[in-house]
Amino acid sequence: MTRVFKKTIIKSALESLIIQLKEELAKEGFTITAVTDFQQEFQDRLGTHFKKYKILSVHVPYLSQQMLSFEPLEGVVLPCSITMIETHPGEVEIIPVNVTELISHDMQDSSLQNLAVEVSKRLERAIGNLEREPTGTPDLFTSWG
Repeated sequence: MTRVFKKTIIKSALESLIIQLKEELAKEGFTITAVTDFQQEFQDRLGTHFKKYKILSVHVPYLSQQMLSFEPLEGVVLPCSITMIETHPGEVEIIPVNVTELISHDMQDSSLQNLAVEVSKRLERAIGNLEREPTGTPDLFTSWG
């Protein structure tokens, strides 16, 4: 599966990027339905240390409604996922799912494909607007977790 794109941001802590990303997603009409924190999950359930790794589940309500009206089975790709991984202290990779790729494999309906393209464009704009942390440098000792 091809991704929309992958963006790496240096000199920023994952937590501050999530705040920025939530703001950018809201500008594009997205609702965040869940944030899964794998670092915390693995610590709590397995007692193991893992790097900062979060997945945001997002969707645009009216586009999701239209998509499900065309094809109820497309709920398997909703909500969309955005993976955020702190690969090194102060370096975060942001990887959204490619909704267009997921939808286009089995759908001939151009209306549904157009909705998927719209969602992908909104995700790309929101993530593309993320920049480095505006002031200061993250505490590299605490940001690596």
